[in-house]
Amino acid sequence: MNLKIAIAFLFAALVSLAIATPVSAEQTERGRAMLVLDASGSMWGQIGGRNKVEIARDAIADMLLGWDAEIDIGLMAYGHRRKGDCGDNEEVVPVRPGQAAKVSAAVQGLGAVGKTPLSAAVITAADRLQYQQAPATVILVTDGLENCGQDPCAVARSLAQNGVAFVTHVVGFDLGAGEAAQLGCLADLTGGVFIEASNGADLTEALRGTMAETTRALGPSQRFHVVLSEGADILPSGFYAKNLRWQFFPRQASGALGQRMAQSSGASAVFDPDAGRYSAVLKWDAVTVEYPFEAVAEEQAAHRVVLDAAILTLSASLRAGGPLVSDQVGWTVYAVTEDGGRGVKLGYKAGAEVQMVVPAGDIEVVAKLRGAQVGERQVFAPGAQQRMGFNLDAARVRYVLRDGNGAVLRGHQTWTAHRRTTDGTLRKVDFVSGSGATTYLPAGDLVIEVQANGRKIQHPLVLVAGVETEVSITHE
Repeated sequence: MNLKIAIAFLFAALVSLAIATPVSAEQTERGRAMLVLDASGSMWGQIGGRNKVEIARDAIADMLLGWDAEIDIGLMAYGHRRKGDCGDNEEVVPVRPGQAAKVSAAVQGLGAVGKTPLSAAVITAADRLQYQQAPATVILVTDGLENCGQDPCAVARSLAQNGVAFVTHVVGFDLGAGEAAQLGCLADLTGGVFIEASNGADLTEALRGTMAETTRALGPSQRFHVVLSEGADILPSGFYAKNLRWQFFPRQASGALGQRMAQSSGASAVFDPDAGRYSAVLKWDAVTVEYPFEAVAEEQAAHRVVLDAAILTLSASLRAGGPLVSDQVGWTVYAVTEDGGRGVKLGYKAGAEVQMVVPAGDIEVVAKLRGAQVGERQVFAPGAQQRMGFNLDAARVRYVLRDGNGAVLRGHQTWTAHRRTTDGTLRKVDFVSGSGATTYLPAGDLVIEVQANGRKIQHPLVLVAGVETEVSITHE
């Protein structure tokens, strides 16, 4: 065995031993973080006449000047040594106490030449932090997406599920269109923060923010993750819990909740209380859950909060088989009572196509677009992910009021649409005002009433679903 092979064998053995060595009591009491820096070729791109890698060096140096001495830190980099090599990620500075200055100096010497194996780098960083034995934080700074074939969202789910209290904060630097959504899951799924930065000042501020989050997570804490159903992943692939709101309350002996102590948003949350009994109240779209727990002094705990919920993707068209509506549809979710009636309103969202979290069980979803409305009831299983397309059976209408010569009249106008029921009576379905007003109305037999200049005029209308229609009424 020659000297190079012997040294390589010894180095591999030492690395393996370091990974396998149990975390000491001192390490669990201190914070542990790894900075993972994108040093791929794209970091040579420029912003304001400066290379991005140079901007990153300055911002990181600024962050590390104020680094908390109670948090051990190390440095990993990827893409800094070889072109086209997805295996190019390296622990440049091991995680140890008092390494901030060494990390800062090492960053200054990094080049930017290769690919972006960010998933592999985050996994390696987690392993070096011994994330399965102690709380661990990764701070990822990147200017682009994974391009070495791994799924960052799947990596984040695995690390969050298997770690003691594993967190990834992501700083996206000069990202392209659509890249933020793909990188955000690394933070969302692990309870971290995702911050975008478009220039040097933004990057400096973002890194200071992640440092503050890392410091805040020190000490005893309660960490919470959401699952849709028993045995489910922390979050389903590609879904981000931007609308999830957490509130934390002290819980009295009677079970009543005291005054709110903290609140946050996102797929995960951290709460740092004194020892005692508490409740986390989660509101996510149409789902509200109270989760009681007890905090024990000087102990960390990770909680999986089961929502017993389903995720719906809702869209609508004006006619069966027609294109999806691009305007804002109002989506309301109601409980269904035991006797089959409409129960309490559970939640509301607006959008052409929305994702909505609803309780498992018997639910009614109502889609409303101006005067057009349709509802559907279904029983949803916990953890279900389902697309629902609604046929509004409606059309877009534009109102025009003209004088006897055909010229368009301006001024104050009100337009009321009535639907003729089977018994011949009229039922109001919509009201708009203004010259040239547009709206959506249900197909079928309608009566349009316009009021202008103290006069009311009624106009019959038979509307065909999906056919855009101009209603022109003459005011003489």
